[in-house]
Amino acid sequence: AVRAWTQTAPEVSFEAARDALANAPLTESEDGEVEFRTRPLHPVWLQLTLAPHAGTDPMVLELTHGAVRHAALYETDAQGRFTLRDAGLHAGFDLPDARFPATFVLPPSPTPRTVWLRLETTVVTHGEIRWLPESEWQPWVQTQFHIQSALFALALLVVTLSIYIVW
Repeated sequence: AVRAWTQTAPEVSFEAARDALANAPLTESEDGEVEFRTRPLHPVWLQLTLAPHAGTDPMVLELTHGAVRHAALYETDAQGRFTLRDAGLHAGFDLPDARFPATFVLPPSPTPRTVWLRLETTVVTHGEIRWLPESEWQPWVQTQFHIQSALFALALLVVTLSIYIVW
């Protein structure tokens, strides 16, 4: 389940955003896919209820758009305090081989849990939020990397041959 709210004021505290999200419409996904949309200069706040995972494998929360400049993940710790983790183009990677810049690794939980995300972009974006065990996520990322590498090599070959033929 997802709630979304677009921030229009320049500065909004996490508490104010959390209150605004409590009144935002709830979106249920029938097929399990969760999407996000953002606009430049207007951060989007999301409240996500993450599905439980009883295994021991860490879980990966990935935002599948390369233009996410900054993603802030708020979650509660064991004492009920809110903690903040950053990701995105300016914050670095949680995982060194992440295909997209906004990737968070979370410990598994046998019960559903709620997290909050604040997303900032400089372009209009439309992406998907993936929630996978790390053991399923790693092969998927590696496959995507190999496909992208092959397509880049093919494009480079076409450009090189085009230049060779013209000269």
